[in-house]
Amino acid sequence: MHFFEGTAEFLSVILLSAFSANESLFESHKQKLAESMQKQNLSFQRATFGTWKMVVEYFSKQTRQLLSENGKTAEDAKNDRAVCADIFSDPSLALPEALSRKELAAIISTTNKLRNDWSGHGGVVGQEQSQPRNEQLFGEVQKLREAVADTWTETQLIRALHCRPRCGVFENEVAVLMGSNSEFLKETRSMATWLDVERLYLSKKDSGRALKLFPLVQVGPSPQSAKNACYFFNRLERDGARFVSYHFTDKPELTGQFNEATAVIKFLTEM
Repeated sequence: MHFFEGTAEFLSVILLSAFSANESLFESHKQKLAESMQKQNLSFQRATFGTWKMVVEYFSKQTRQLLSENGKTAEDAKNDRAVCADIFSDPSLALPEALSRKELAAIISTTNKLRNDWSGHGGVVGQEQSQPRNEQLFGEVQKLREAVADTWTETQLIRALHCRPRCGVFENEVAVLMGSNSEFLKETRSMATWLDVERLYLSKKDSGRALKLFPLVQVGPSPQSAKNACYFFNRLERDGARFVSYHFTDKPELTGQFNEATAVIKFLTEM
C-alpha cells in the first residue's frame, strides 16, 4: 500500500511540475483543483493518498485534452500538442501519453479506495485477511506495470552533480537514479541550460531537455547514513515540513525547514 501511495505522489509531482512550467496554463487549473479538493476536505498542507489521487485524476485528464485532436482544428490540435511537449520537456510526447492513460488513474483510485476501506475496518488483520489483500494489491502492481510499460526505460530520473559550459551548451554531469544498485550510474548530458544540483529532473536521453521537478520527492544519502533513501513530502509543520520514507527503516522520517518544499506548497495553495 505504501508503494501505491508513493507512486501517486510521484506521478502528482510530475504532473504539477509540468503544468506549472506554463504559468498561464497552470493558473487556469489551480483554482478548479483547489475547489475540488476543498469539497472533499483535502489539502496540500496535510497531504494524503486522497490528495495525490485527485491531482492524478485532474491533471491526467487535462493532459489527455491537450493530446486529443477531437473537436479541434488541425492547427489548434498541433498547438496543444506542442504545448504538451514543451511543459513535459519531451518532444516525443511519450511521457505525457503514459501519464495520461485512464488505466493509470484508475489504479490509483482503486488502491486509494482499498486503503480507505481497510483502514476503517478496525482490529488486527490476521493471515486469512492479509493474504487475499496482498494478492489483490499485487494484481494492481501488475496492472501498473502494463500501464506504464517501458516509460521509465525511455525517461529517466536524474540529479545533477556539476556543470561545465562548453561551446554554447552546458555539459551536465548527472546521476541516473534508476535500478536497485545504490551506486547510481553517472553520465554527461549536453543541454541548452544548466541543471540545479539541489533538484531532481526527468529527462529523455539525448533529448537535450529536462523537466525540473517540485522538491516534494527527495532521493539521496540520508542524514545519518551513506545509504541512498527516497523521501516523500507528508505535511507542513510549525517549524517546517515533514518527509517520510516508505522503505528506509533506519530513518523513516525527516523534519526540518525544507524551505523550497514549503514554498512550493504555499504556491500551490495561494490563490
